Amino acid sequence: MNFNFKRVADPVYKTIGLSELEINVVNTKAVQRLRYVKQLGLAHFVFPGADYSRFSHSLGVCHVTGRILEALGSSSAEVGIEDREITLYRLAGLLHDVGHYPFSHAMENSVKKFYRDKMVEENNGQSENADEDENTEDLERDKFFSHERVGEEVLAKDDELRAVLLQGNLDPEDISSVFMRSKPQRFANLVSSDLDADRIDYLLRTAHHSGLPYGSVDLDYIVSQMRIDNDDRVCITMKALRAADHMLLCRYFDYLQSTFHKTVTGAELVLEEVILALLDSGRISCSRHDVTQMIENGSWGQFDESLLIDKIRDYAEHTSEPIGKLQAQSILRRLPPKLVWEEEFLASRYEQKTKELFQHLVQRAKEKMSMWSERSGIEPERWFVWKKSVELTKVGSHLDVSSRFESETDDEDKYWQAIRVLATETNGKSTPIMEVGRSLMKVLSDYSIYILRVYVLLKPEEAHRKPEIKSIIQRSLSFGKD
Repeated sequence: MNFNFKRVADPVYKTIGLSELEINVVNTKAVQRLRYVKQLGLAHFVFPGADYSRFSHSLGVCHVTGRILEALGSSSAEVGIEDREITLYRLAGLLHDVGHYPFSHAMENSVKKFYRDKMVEENNGQSENADEDENTEDLERDKFFSHERVGEEVLAKDDELRAVLLQGNLDPEDISSVFMRSKPQRFANLVSSDLDADRIDYLLRTAHHSGLPYGSVDLDYIVSQMRIDNDDRVCITMKALRAADHMLLCRYFDYLQSTFHKTVTGAELVLEEVILALLDSGRISCSRHDVTQMIENGSWGQFDESLLIDKIRDYAEHTSEPIGKLQAQSILRRLPPKLVWEEEFLASRYEQKTKELFQHLVQRAKEKMSMWSERSGIEPERWFVWKKSVELTKVGSHLDVSSRFESETDDEDKYWQAIRVLATETNGKSTPIMEVGRSLMKVLSDYSIYILRVYVLLKPEEAHRKPEIKSIIQRSLSFGKD
């Protein structure tokens, strides 16, 4: 197949080649919609250039996937990669984000919270004879979709996209099974793993658009050192160990400096509340049934961030709720909440005492919000607590093959998504990077950075009160003390 049927100028790779089938897929409404969904949510509030779309990112993932497959095929004739297989995985890369909501993770969090709360209310109203064994996760799946499931639904029920794929002799379900990891696929890690085309493009593209230096991934060298091991899994040679370590470190620092920047996370906490208000007022509906209906009738193609901003403007203008209006204006005018307290520490990702200590600190912060509200005279709805733990790899080094499935936090699939390193070029046996003695990940993969932040949404005329509020919190909340 000619993967250079059309060529697209790109700021990261200079040129991206696409096949005729890929061009036809790109031209569908479902994919064009991604032009109007930002990859980095509200990161452009802090980094003005970081407003690139999931559309450009998807093209990049398709391109990087193709480059890796070409390199794997060139490294050994025994790999036996056919054009149809390259097409399948390139399209999986192109379509892996097709199910993202407007504002991506912020909206997905709001959708989950809204429909989970409704589910709890409905369950509380059931009689005592209700089936007590009914699985909560099954109930949640009946109410709403994760973005991955939306993507699967798009490929299953979008008539335009399905027609293009079927005309190209490709089963849409085969494509969604790659990014959903629902079937054993020998190259699935190219789209979803610790070393995948998605993360590689994300780092390179974010560095380019944000101006931050953390995305300097040595793509050419990593790709040149990719191989297939004896178990038909993608891996790297030992020569690329340092480059892989570096990429994982780049991703870690990029998350901390851009995705989890204090202003970005604060703004997105407010955005989640505004989206909840839109859902509660009926201005938007995102239940499983509603999303499926949008996909089937074609309106999903218009469900993007421009539509949501219009809804937020309408809400800001017509709501009678003063706090709701303040929150909406916070997003529309770029007036994020103020960070008034933060605790951050590096510790073991598996140590139970550390997890309990962190959870205790989070719980105490939530419990004290009413007191802070009373002392400051600022309504409870204007206070926010944000927590996060960030790891460098999906699993840690102490999780060996015999125990990996017994971990409470790391499941089998996460283990197989780890970067694998060939012991030698001759025997074809690979080992997860966190089990390689020379790798930085042997040590660093066992650690997480734990972050807790407290925000307050101030009115413009209250900006001068920030030092006073910080003092109130500091007196009542300090790490490791009751």
